[in-house]
Amino acid sequence: MVELPTDAEKPTHTRPSGIRSSKPLVPPVELLPPPAVPNWPFFLSFFLSFFLFAPLFFLCAYRQLSTKKFRAWIA
Repeated sequence: MVELPTDAEKPTHTRPSGIRSSKPLVPPVELLPPPAVPNWPFFLSFFLSFFLFAPLFFLCAYRQLSTKKFRAWIA
């Protein structure tokens, strides 16, 4: 009895073009680029400008506006 080679010994993959290949469609993990790392200086500048400087700016602007209204009301 003759044994035929099974798919487990030499796997073949069918590409979208219909060509059968022994190479997988996905490259090995070693060839994949490293995961994206956030750009920390940009993130910190955005965080500081949005959550620290913007509230301070609006608080100071509100104080100025309130002072003008108060002085106009007193006069």
